[in-house]
Amino acid sequence: MKKKILFIFLTGLAQMLFAYDFRQVVFGNHYEQIKEVKGESEIERLRGELEPLIEYYNSENGYYTIHGGLDPLNLEFYKIYKEPYENGTVYRMLCYDYDGGFRRWAKDEYSRDQGCYLDGLYQFVFVKSGKATKCLGAYPVYEYYGDGGIYTNTEQHIYENFSVIAKDKNISALLLTKTVDSEVDFFMEERREVTKKSEGFWIYFDKDFMAKFPKSMDFEKTNQAIRIEATFPLIDNARPFMYTLQNAFDGNEKTAFVEDTKDNLLAVKITQPNKEPFTCKSIRIVNGYASSTSAYKANNRIRGIESEKGDSFFCKDDTLSYQESEWSSSQVIVKSFYKGDKYSDTCLAEIDFLIKFSDGKETWFCKN
Repeated sequence: MKKKILFIFLTGLAQMLFAYDFRQVVFGNHYEQIKEVKGESEIERLRGELEPLIEYYNSENGYYTIHGGLDPLNLEFYKIYKEPYENGTVYRMLCYDYDGGFRRWAKDEYSRDQGCYLDGLYQFVFVKSGKATKCLGAYPVYEYYGDGGIYTNTEQHIYENFSVIAKDKNISALLLTKTVDSEVDFFMEERREVTKKSEGFWIYFDKDFMAKFPKSMDFEKTNQAIRIEATFPLIDNARPFMYTLQNAFDGNEKTAFVEDTKDNLLAVKITQPNKEPFTCKSIRIVNGYASSTSAYKANNRIRGIESEKGDSFFCKDDTLSYQESEWSSSQVIVKSFYKGDKYSDTCLAEIDFLIKFSDGKETWFCKN
C-alpha cells in the first residue's frame, strides 16, 4: 500500500512540477518518437522480459552497477517507454530510488520534504532486434554528489542522456551523452579545482550489432564507441537536455548545442579510443540556432573555425542550411562569432565530418 501511495504521489507530482512534456524533460528534444507503453497486460509482459536483464545488470556478477560497483540501489518500477523503428525497438524502463529520499527538481534548489523527481530517477535502456533483447545500460537522469570534510569540499552535478540517432525510420547509431559540472575546494591549500565538460559515446547500429553485442556493454569503456568531447553546454533548469551535446549530432536542424562559457566560444572533437586519429576529408555544419530566423538572429552564430591541424573556415551568416568545407581534422574550435541580437550564447545546430575509416570507406560520421 505504501508503494502504491508513493507511485500515485509521484505521478501527481510530475504533472504539477512540469509545464513541459515530461518526456522532453527526461529524454531530451527527440522525445516525440518515444511513446509511453499503455495497458496493464503489455506493461506486465515487458516487465517480465526486461526485469531479468536488469537483475543481472545490477548484480554482483553483472558487468556494471548503477553506482559504479557500490551496493545496488533499491529501485522501484515506474514506467516503460518505447521507440519503434523498422530495424529494432528501444525500450526505456524508468525506476526510482525508493530508499534514497526524494527532492524537488530545480537546479541548486533541493528540499527533502517536497518530493523528488529527476534526482533519484533512473532509466534502463534496452534494444530489441529480431528475437534478441539486450540491456544497453542504466543511466541516472541526474546525479548529485556532495561531500564536505575538514580539508576539502566537493560538489558534483552529472546529467546523462541516451539518444537514438535515426535515419529513414531505422536506428543508425546510439549516443550516450554526459555533462559534468564539479568543484572541489581545498581549504588547507586555498585552491579550487573546477571541471566543466561535455562528452559523448557513439556506437553505430548495423545488421551485426546484436550478434557482436559485447558481454560488457559499457559505452564509456568499450572500443566500439567513438568518443565525442565538447565544451560545457547551457543547462536549462526546467529541461536539462534542451541545449546539450546530442543536439549537434541528431540530424534535426531545429535543435542546437549551446555553449555556456565565459568567452562564448565552443569546441567539438571526435576520437577513436586506443586507435589512430580519424582521417577526415570535409566538414559540414548548420550554423546557429536554426529552428527559425528569429531564433537564429537572437543568438550568437559561429563565424571563424579552426583545427589543431591548421584548417580554417569562415561560416557565412544568414543561412540556416548546411555549409561545407575541406577539412583534415575531426576537431573544430570556434574562434569568433556573429553577435546575437538578444542573447550571447553561441549555438551549433549540426556538425558532421567526412571520414575515411580503416576499411577504406569514406562516409559522413552522422550518416544523416
